[in-house]
Amino acid sequence: MDATRMSDGETVTLKRIVKYKESDEVGIGKFFSSEPLASDPKNHCVPLLYVLEVPEYEGMVLLVMPILRPFNDPKIWTFGEAVEFFRQVFEIMQVIKHMSSDCTGRNIMMDARKLFPNGFHPVNIDIDYKRDRYARHWTRTERPPKYLLIDFGLSRFYDPKHGPPLDLPVRGIDRTAPEVQGDKYNELSNPFATDIYYLGNMIKMEFVDVRFGFDFMVPLPSKRPSIDEVMTRFETIYRSLSFKLLRTRIVGRKEDEGTSALYDFLHFFRRMRYAFMRIPPVPRAGVAFYHTEAC
Repeated sequence: MDATRMSDGETVTLKRIVKYKESDEVGIGKFFSSEPLASDPKNHCVPLLYVLEVPEYEGMVLLVMPILRPFNDPKIWTFGEAVEFFRQVFEIMQVIKHMSSDCTGRNIMMDARKLFPNGFHPVNIDIDYKRDRYARHWTRTERPPKYLLIDFGLSRFYDPKHGPPLDLPVRGIDRTAPEVQGDKYNELSNPFATDIYYLGNMIKMEFVDVRFGFDFMVPLPSKRPSIDEVMTRFETIYRSLSFKLLRTRIVGRKEDEGTSALYDFLHFFRRMRYAFMRIPPVPRAGVAFYHTEAC
């Protein structure tokens, strides 16, 4: 459900939940929305703007959050944009490394307010908020978005003083992890290792399996390393990628020749514009390059 904040006209999203003992979604959301984490640029947990109690419905609250989009809509166009997405996602996991999460593609969203100068409709996100035309937008290279983790209904905190945690696995959106199959679902396992599996499987399904050129990401999440090890490996991989590759357009494995020709034509002129404006191939959230008109 969407709403408009009266103080500034900002469009927000409302999520209705009922508080119960097995979940502390409200508490976790408040924790990451409070200082010092609220102002930490590495914090990628969706901020709670307000928590509203619902009168006459005990235990029911409305979570007020910024309006978000799926992380892959509009599409990630270049390898540089994809690399920035990977960096932010790994940064998400570093910040919450003492908390289990359901870090799958559906729970990673994008704060796209800078991408869409005229906004977008909260239901039909392909049109603008007034529902009178296509929602025009910048590229991620021009207006880098921030990626956010949502939905802490299945999340759990673990005290690092007690060592690596062991807990029964929680079945979330991705149910392909070995530890949630058959009898293993009743065995204790390390929830952080399961999160690494979800993260690696998301990269595999959203990038490696459906787009050409992501072989450099294949060995990254193998053998369930810690998120700090993942980030170290990723930084080494990133430094090995050439400027040319980072500026290159990503090609889908099912892309037909006509579509490829059109996209290559469009991308040629984008590359010329980026070079003229000296826009780096790997966009960083918080750094914007202002032009006169969106795409």
